[in-house]
Amino acid sequence: MVVDVLLVTLDHAPFIFMYQPVLQTLLAGFRALGANARVLSGHRHIWPHSYRLQRGDLLVWVGIPGSDFRLIRWTHLRSRGVRTAWYNTEPQLDDLTLMPKCHHSYVSMLRSVDEIWDYSLFNLHTCRSLVERYLLNVSAPTAALKHRAAIRYVPPGAMGLNVTSQVARDRRAVFLGILPSNTTHRGNWKTGFLRRRTCFAQLEQRVGRSRLLHVSSIWTLAEMARLLFSHSTFLNIHKWCGAEQIESPAEALRFAPLLSTGARVISERAYGPDEQQYAGLVEFMPWERFADVLSAGNEVESRAGARDLPSQQRTSRANLFGQRFSPTAILRFAGIAPTLVERWDQSHPSTLASTHKQSHHSQAKEHRRFWTFPYKAVTD
Repeated sequence: MVVDVLLVTLDHAPFIFMYQPVLQTLLAGFRALGANARVLSGHRHIWPHSYRLQRGDLLVWVGIPGSDFRLIRWTHLRSRGVRTAWYNTEPQLDDLTLMPKCHHSYVSMLRSVDEIWDYSLFNLHTCRSLVERYLLNVSAPTAALKHRAAIRYVPPGAMGLNVTSQVARDRRAVFLGILPSNTTHRGNWKTGFLRRRTCFAQLEQRVGRSRLLHVSSIWTLAEMARLLFSHSTFLNIHKWCGAEQIESPAEALRFAPLLSTGARVISERAYGPDEQQYAGLVEFMPWERFADVLSAGNEVESRAGARDLPSQQRTSRANLFGQRFSPTAILRFAGIAPTLVERWDQSHPSTLASTHKQSHHSQAKEHRRFWTFPYKAVTD
């Protein structure tokens, strides 16, 4: 019997686009492992398909829970043996101070789902103790299911985008994100966005406006592809930029499409264990170094004989990201795939079982350095 996997999310175009790195990673990974995986949004599609799931199947909600989330009969699905998970896409930070803070909504999701998957080790480390305390004190009927609970590191991976062999014609460094003005965003929780605008303006003064490009209107994969193949350098700027005392999760959803095409990513420092996952792929540095690094890069690319260097680096970077962050490797090292493969092996022992063993042993040594095994919640 083939496992059915439903990946569901908000029925809202901007969110569906923003969650593409996660959706495509899970879709490609589960399909490669033999599952019947699909992406659904909207209650007209989610409700009937979720009702048909059987024991051993999997339903994953990706991103912010909306009204459709409440329409799913989570407790009923779990009681029938359907595995359920929620993929968190939001940083676990205090909205005002941006200090580490596990939001109550994060932990309370375990009332509905078996597992929480996350893009960042920062979030998992921030919320782990709170999740475990919740599971130790949970009451019936959830208590009967708490032994299944787990939180897992499942970063978005290679998206299968084509890598161009041509040197990007536009050498401006791109920041893809929000830089609002004081008149468009109010409230303490958006102070970080305002600080980001100030940081970007300061960077323009140091390196020159002609060397930077701000883009905030990309809402389709086609538009994203055009941007990725016309530029080679992208900036990752935290909301609360320039504040070294504040640890932030690495923006993995932003990294995935950029690194899939081999783009150069210059990022502010992030949480140490998160940075380790992207060693050799992302250039992490303090905000104060951005201007010097960008200026030095422009000088190197302008020298005679260095014309092919960006193209070579881009291809190498894309290949490394594709190997380390392949969708199947992500699922295996998160501890998700073996559980499903056990069921598939019973139906297809001659193919899937042997493929799983060969792939697992050949890649384990390479990946163990970068992957943290799943955090199994304490329930004893």
